[in-house]
Amino acid sequence: MKNKLINSFRRNSLYGTTNNPYDLTRIVGGSSGGAGCIVSAAGVPFAIGADIGGSIRLPSFMNGIFGHKTTPGIEKKIRFL
Repeated sequence: MKNKLINSFRRNSLYGTTNNPYDLTRIVGGSSGGAGCIVSAAGVPFAIGADIGGSIRLPSFMNGIFGHKTTPGIEKKIRFL
């Protein structure tokens, strides 16, 4: 989907507005609001994203789930086999 079709309120011209799965009068919040919404509604088990300025933690909180921000640099210390 092209960026010009998406705005900061989780609304786009194709699908409309993304609402909080538990209260349709509330927003899903932040830039990862759609991911927070679908995890909260049990549509997927988890979502992965970048948390700059709370863009994972705030939408998670608004949708009643936990959003975790890792310690800076920890990814470089973990080696996958």
